[in-house]
Amino acid sequence: MKNDTYLQDLTEIKSIMKHSTRFLSLSGFSGVSVGVIALCSSFLAFLYIRSIQTEQAHSPHISDGVLHQNAILLLFALALLTLVLSISVAYYFTLRKSKSDNTPLWTPASKKLVVDMSIPLLTGGLFSLISVVHGLFVLVAPITLICYGLSLVSASKYTVYELKHFGVLQIILGLIAFTIMAYHLIIWAFGFGVLHIFYGLMMYFRYEK
Repeated sequence: MKNDTYLQDLTEIKSIMKHSTRFLSLSGFSGVSVGVIALCSSFLAFLYIRSIQTEQAHSPHISDGVLHQNAILLLFALALLTLVLSISVAYYFTLRKSKSDNTPLWTPASKKLVVDMSIPLLTGGLFSLISVVHGLFVLVAPITLICYGLSLVSASKYTVYELKHFGVLQIILGLIAFTIMAYHLIIWAFGFGVLHIFYGLMMYFRYEK
């Protein structure tokens, strides 16, 4: 009887130590939701880019500068909307899982995770914005994929180990997008969309089901 009590105490201590060093409230539904948002966003971006190309072909008298400015504004607005929606749904599902697990959302591990993710993400965001201002739209997909992948690898030491593998895949896709720039938008949609959905479902069935 005493042995059972000791084992139970050790299990509880181990669980407390694990949650204090690792953030385990990441929700698989957040990954799926972010993936769906990314696919919708990339589809809208594809339609808009095609409309610009069609407009240039049928209306050569229109100034390239005007089209360039409009493209910057609309694509930036789409990117900002995608970012806000992605962060919002990720926060919502993570908060919901944290409450269902009866664990605090903001722990030393989660704070370190956010800090380690923020540096590569902010760098990639600023780099992408500068590229768009200079009309280098094809650089946005590889830059965001690589920087996002680096942020995941950096943050993986504070949460589930699968996040590191997911980050490495994003980096590889970013490098491929640099190599095959004609398909940069498709590769971006696969990385942020399809892989996010796959990763979210895997996390759900492995840790939440």
